[in-house]
Amino acid sequence: MKNTETRTYRTPVLLIGGGEIAWDAFDKVRRHGYPIVAVDSGARYLSERGITADVIIGDMDSLKNPAIYQDNSDMIKISEQQSTDFEKALYSLDAPLFIGFGFWGKRLDHSLATLHVMTKYRTDKRVLMVDIVDLFLIPQGAFAMPAKSNTRVSIFPLAPVSFRSSSGLKYPLAGLHMESGTAVGVSNETTEAAFEVVPAPDDSSNYAVIVPNDLLEDLLESL
Repeated sequence: MKNTETRTYRTPVLLIGGGEIAWDAFDKVRRHGYPIVAVDSGARYLSERGITADVIIGDMDSLKNPAIYQDNSDMIKISEQQSTDFEKALYSLDAPLFIGFGFWGKRLDHSLATLHVMTKYRTDKRVLMVDIVDLFLIPQGAFAMPAKSNTRVSIFPLAPVSFRSSSGLKYPLAGLHMESGTAVGVSNETTEAAFEVVPAPDDSSNYAVIVPNDLLEDLLESL
């Protein structure tokens, strides 16, 4: 049940969860001055590094002493228990891009729940997840970005997806059909200084692109 009005941002928003956080990558993106939204216990991890969240959102069940944050952060408490705190953040906020840190790792069930939510909102919200190792993005249509030759690129189906074409990849995707349990595109690699993936029109958001997290700034520029 959605019990809060949607808050709209004109810039990308940094979402911080309670999982493993790639702090080096976070510090790079933070320089842009984007709003920082802590999702429940994410506020504690920020506080430990001397960083104040602009907004703290969630049911607050994992945040000890939430009152200590009220003077410096806007608190949005959503008590319903039918969704995760990550989903509460997505349905309560609107932005051209959400850049998430701390939503993978530590617990497998939490990571899978994050994937579930990203899949559920894949046509409505653009979310880039930054992991300790990788970047995970669900494109909305064709996707292209610069990357050095021999860069690892994985294409993972979130729903049945067919591809019209690709370029710059060692293993072309043209004419391929992917589906979980049938075929996936893990550990492809680039052969040029950029690559492109073009899905069938009806399957435009049914796949995810996974690349190393040192490509974060290049990926942001491409978006």
